[in-house]
Formats: sequence, structure tokens, C-alpha cells
Amino acid sequence: MFDALQAMLTNDLRKVAPGRAQYTHLLNDDGFVWTTSSCGGSPRTNFDVMPNASNTSGVTARYPVSM
Repeated sequence: MFDALQAMLTNDLRKVAPGRAQYTHLLNDDGFVWTTSSCGGSPRTNFDVMPNASNTSGVTARYPVSM
């Protein structure tokens, strides 16, 4: 699952320290920026992705909460 999330975001998730967050962009299927987001968690195990508030419903509709 880490690799799928890594492919959807513009920044390297391996650089997010545990307990920290990173500002990044969520890409659509064509590789264009869909929304800005913050992502944080424990590297390669558990991440929380918080999309821009104006796109939250679209992101959660496209990607299930438990990927």
C-alpha cells in the first residue's frame, strides 16, 4: 500500500519522520495535481492523508478510507 500512496503524491513519504507531517500534492490518474494535502504518520506502515478541505469529499469518494 505504501507504494500506491507514494505514487499518488509529489513528495517522498520516506522523508516524513514519525509524528511529523509533510505538505504535498495529490495527483489524479493523469498525473496532474488534483489537490494539495498534508500527509503524516509512520514511514511505510501507517499514514494519514488530509486533503484540502474543498476537495475532501471528492478524494474520499475516489479513494476508500482504508486502502
